[in-house]
Amino acid sequence: MLVVRKSKEDIIIYIICAVLGAVAESIGVKAGAWTYYDTTLFGIPYWLPFVWGFAGVFVRRISIRVNNFMAKGNKRR
Repeated sequence: MLVVRKSKEDIIIYIICAVLGAVAESIGVKAGAWTYYDTTLFGIPYWLPFVWGFAGVFVRRISIRVNNFMAKGNKRR
């Protein structure tokens, strides 16, 4: 996803979401809300911050497409 079309904003969103997602997950684990079978640092799997980062970039890109679509729809009326 980042390799195909990367921008400065995507990289920033990726890093922010990876860090904040990992922090939120570790807080949930420490609070006893859920557990992971194969954990590493802070009670979460090593791959989970990457998933949060990609999710943030995905949501950003989808929101851009929806906004563009809505803007085109408003121009037609």
